[in-house]
Amino acid sequence: MVFPTIQGANLEGKQFVFPKDFAKKINLLAISFSSQQQPQVTSWYSAATRLRKVHPELAFYEMPVLPPTSATPRAFVDTGLRSGVPDVVLPEVVIRLYMARDALLKAIGETSGQKIILLLVDQQGIILWRGHGAYTSAQEALLITKL
Repeated sequence: MVFPTIQGANLEGKQFVFPKDFAKKINLLAISFSSQQQPQVTSWYSAATRLRKVHPELAFYEMPVLPPTSATPRAFVDTGLRSGVPDVVLPEVVIRLYMARDALLKAIGETSGQKIILLLVDQQGIILWRGHGAYTSAQEALLITKL
């Protein structure tokens, strides 16, 4: 399965089109669908940092999926996101995706956004691995087999 072509922007305002703009050979995406899922995303930060040290070809992206809105609410949401990003995460790796949740779920072969979705994708967008929810050592072990 291939990651769909999507547009997003980081917290510094830089625009991206994925999969074309993935920075590294292999990319770990933590896709969330609500602010209540932030603890699940945060639980992956240490593992992502550790894996990036061992595998320099790996990039990590946090991708909150937000409903499409007009420019005014987006500015409000973006300010909230900037203030909520822990210091261990660089603002350039948080890519906001203003799009329909169900469209993205369908495009990546998922049916539920009740938990975060983790995808390991290459630069062409080929999905190499998927996981769900908060960090576990078992999920990390499975992820490592695909690096």
